[in-house]
Amino acid sequence: MKSTRLIRLEEVKRRTGYQKSSIYNGIAGGTFPRPVPLGARAVAWVEDEIQEWIDSRISERDNRRCSLRPPWVAVVKLERLA
Repeated sequence: MKSTRLIRLEEVKRRTGYQKSSIYNGIAGGTFPRPVPLGARAVAWVEDEIQEWIDSRISERDNRRCSLRPPWVAVVKLERLA
């Protein structure tokens, strides 16, 4: 049986680069993992769920990159000569 590790808010912030308000906005919007209540005033997040969220963000970035013009390709605007 695999053990589940819980991490507290400061660790979630460190791993994601998000601040508390962005984390809770993501939870409210359904785009960020929900915390696990530990007591009346304490919550933590499942470490694997946070890592999966990070991995999905990286995957989204990589998938978008394929459909966009590479950053090193300059767009040249040709002006019509009169």
